Amino acid sequence: MSKIKRTILVYSNATKMGHRDLFETNFYSYLEKNYNVSWLFDDQPIKHFIKNRKNYHIVKIKQNIRFLFWTYLFYLEEIEIKKKHDPKKIYKNSRLYINKFNKKIIELIYFLKLHKLVKIILGHLLNKSFVNYDFFTGTDLFISISTGKDLLADDLARNAKKRNIPFFFIPAGWDHISGKPILVKPDKIFVWGEQTKKLCRNIHNQDSEIIGSFKFDIYNKNISRSKALNKLNLNKNYKYILICGSVVVFNEKKLINKILKYLKSKNKKNYRIIYKPHPFAMKRMFDENINFNMPNKVIMSEKIKKEFELKDYPYLLNSIEGIITPYSTMIVEALFHNIPCMTVGYTEKNQYNFDWKLHSDIAPHLKILKNKEFIINCANEKNFDRNFKSFLNLIDNRKKYISDMKYLTNKVVFRSKGTFN
Repeated sequence: MSKIKRTILVYSNATKMGHRDLFETNFYSYLEKNYNVSWLFDDQPIKHFIKNRKNYHIVKIKQNIRFLFWTYLFYLEEIEIKKKHDPKKIYKNSRLYINKFNKKIIELIYFLKLHKLVKIILGHLLNKSFVNYDFFTGTDLFISISTGKDLLADDLARNAKKRNIPFFFIPAGWDHISGKPILVKPDKIFVWGEQTKKLCRNIHNQDSEIIGSFKFDIYNKNISRSKALNKLNLNKNYKYILICGSVVVFNEKKLINKILKYLKSKNKKNYRIIYKPHPFAMKRMFDENINFNMPNKVIMSEKIKKEFELKDYPYLLNSIEGIITPYSTMIVEALFHNIPCMTVGYTEKNQYNFDWKLHSDIAPHLKILKNKEFIINCANEKNFDRNFKSFLNLIDNRKKYISDMKYLTNKVVFRSKGTFN
C-alpha cells in the first residue's frame, strides 16, 4: 500500500536569484517526489519550471494604502533591529527603498515616541485586511522561502495562521536573519548554519533549525583549474581576479580602475580582471567608466557567458585566484574553494547616502569575517593600495590558510553530502 503524501503549499520569489537556485538544485523536483505540492510565486516563474507543470499560482500585491501601512510597519521594525546593532545610529543605512517624505514620517513617529502605538495599530490593520486565498484549502503545511521583506509572503503567512496550518520560514539569503524583521512569526525557521542560528536567537528571540543553503549543494564536484578555464574559454597563462558586485550602491567600476592602476604601476601583466555586476544592482549615479585601455584587461562576465546558470559557478570559482567584493555572499562561496578574499567597505558618495563603513563595522553576519589573515578588509579608500598589495601576497600564500577557510565556511553554512535528486 502506497504512503499517502502530505499536501504542502510553497511560496518563493520568482523575481529573485533564489528562485533560479531552487530550480537548478532540483529542490522543486525533490519536494514534488515526496509531497503533493502547490507552488506560489509573485511573478512568472522561469520558463524551465513551468514546462510540464500546472500546479502553480501567480499572486500579485497591489501598491495601495495597505502596502503603505506594511511599508511603515516594516521599516519601524527594521529600526528596532538597527538599535540592537548600534543604538546611536538607528536611522543610518535604513529605509533605503522609500522616498524622503516617508523617511521623515518614520523619523517623526520615533521623535514623538509613538512608534510602539503605531506598530500595534498597523499590525492590527494588516491582520484584519489581508486577502483570503482559496488555494490554502486542504493544505497540511505552508513553506515560505523569501527575502523577509515581502508583503505577499507576510499575507500568505497570515492565511496559514488563520487556518491553523503550520508555517515554516526559510530565509533565502545569508543576511536576512540579521538585517530584516520578521513580521509574522513562523512555527519554524530554517537557517544556513551555526552562525545564523545564534543570530536568530539573539535578534529575533526565536530558535531555528539548521539546513544549510540549497545553492551550496552544487559545490560537491572537484573541478581542476585547467578544466574550469577550458570550460569558460579563459587563458591558462593569466591569473584572474573576480570583482563581484553588490545590490546596494558601491562604485565598483571606480574600484576596478584602482586595481588596474596599481597593477600597471607594479608591472604585473599576468593578471586579468573579471567583473560580475549583481543582476539586481541598484542604479549607480556616481561611478566611473572602466578604463578598458589599461594593460591588464577587464573581462565583463557576460562576455564569458551571456547568462550564468548556477552550474557555471563551480567553474568560475575554480578559475580565479582571488575575489574582491563589497561583502557579496560570494565571499563564503570563494572561501569554500580556498580562494583568498578582499572586502571593500569604505564609504563614497552615493544617492542613498549609504554608509558602507558603518555597515561593514556593525552588520552582525559580517563580524565573522573580521580579523582573519585570509580575508583582507579595506575599510578606508586611502589604504586601498596597501590592502591590495597584501591581497596579492595572500594569493601567493593561500595554501597555509586552507584549514582556516574551511572552518569559517562550516560555521556559516552547513553542507549536505549530495544534491537533491
